[in-house]
Amino acid sequence: MKSLAQAFLRCAAYLFGVASLVAGLAVLSSIPVLNFLAFGYLLEAAGRTARSGRWRDGIFGHREAALLGAVALAGWMLVLPIRFISSLWRDADLLGAAAPSIRITGALLLLLTGGLLVVVVLGLLGVGYVHGRDLPGQSRFLSRGRDGLLALLVDLRLPRLFTLGLCGWIGGFAWLVLPIGVFYAASRIPSNAAVLVMGIGLILLVPVATSLPLVQARFAASRRFRDLFDWPGQRRSFQQAPLASLVAVLATFLAALPLYLLKIELTPRDLAWLPGLFFILLLWPAKILAGWAIYRAEQNPLPRPGIWTWSARLLLITAGLAYGLLIWTMQYLSWSGARSFLEQHAFLLPAPLL
Repeated sequence: MKSLAQAFLRCAAYLFGVASLVAGLAVLSSIPVLNFLAFGYLLEAAGRTARSGRWRDGIFGHREAALLGAVALAGWMLVLPIRFISSLWRDADLLGAAAPSIRITGALLLLLTGGLLVVVVLGLLGVGYVHGRDLPGQSRFLSRGRDGLLALLVDLRLPRLFTLGLCGWIGGFAWLVLPIGVFYAASRIPSNAAVLVMGIGLILLVPVATSLPLVQARFAASRRFRDLFDWPGQRRSFQQAPLASLVAVLATFLAALPLYLLKIELTPRDLAWLPGLFFILLLWPAKILAGWAIYRAEQNPLPRPGIWTWSARLLLITAGLAYGLLIWTMQYLSWSGARSFLEQHAFLLPAPLL
């Protein structure tokens, strides 16, 4: 029974850590500039999977996320009564400064706000205390909590994730700027010539859209910026693992589809976190699959028989054409119009700087 209870607690802690990680990445992905951290995490997940071949290696940081998530959950639970008391204080304020209720609600609001700050500070120190249990020579709560919290921030490797996400975004933008630029130009042509220009953009987009997920995964595995533009290397990887590459690219396209559907209506402010949540939940497995495809290519140095390569290539071309037509159609369905061309979720390019 004891071992069963321990297994249950480990499983619960793991699930809570993953849930906290998803929530944190979803929040980061919806904040300009900070979303490079979320992009970097997804690319790092692809890179770790590409280096080891194990899908579980694409899920990391859940222990740290569980600790920070517990503090965030406690703070959120304290925010709820603060918001309720705040609404009562505003109602009492309408009655005038002489109303007794305004003094009572004001005192409660001040007390709860102070309690929230204390809980957050003590919670962060507690997180550091637990995380720093292996630090030598630290036994006092404040010292160990402070040093452990600093060690946790170092373990998160935020500068590394930010740089990885920024480089991946730059590479994706460089690949997409020409076909998306042609699409945007076609949307500004009032005559039937727009169809011809759109067709040119579609021809340019198909090889980019079917290659970029794997190119970004190769870059995440090697961390060499030049691999973002290694077209011959990408072709060799595809020939070495055509079916795995096909599965990874199709998964990326399918993961991006709900994100485009969410753009049909303007997301209410209270649900601004929803696109970010779908972004992480859907693109995370897709990036892990892209890393797995790169691993499969590295394990098979010889090209696969032509029938497998050409069959996968034909399916990819068909999927790329369908994806390009979806992007073109979304300008008529999305609330952002032609600006939706810049929001290439499948390639971690949701126009974060606009």
